[in-house]
Amino acid sequence: TFELRSQVEATAILHFLETRGGHESFVFTPPPPFDKQLMFVCASWNSTYNFFDNYTVSAKFIEVSAIN
Repeated sequence: TFELRSQVEATAILHFLETRGGHESFVFTPPPPFDKQLMFVCASWNSTYNFFDNYTVSAKFIEVSAIN
C-alpha cells in the first residue's frame, strides 16, 4: 500500500502498473528488513482518492524470482 501520495505520485505508480499490464515482471526492493531486490508481477491494484492531493494506491505483488 502506497499511502499519503500526491496526485502526481499516484498517477506515476498507476501508470507504471498499467504499462506492465499485470503480466510483465519488474524489480522491486521492499522496505527493511526485507530490502533485497526481487522480481514481481502485479495483477491487481486500485486507487482511492482520500482528499485533495492525497491518494492511496493498493497493489498485490507476487514474487516471481530473486535477483542474483
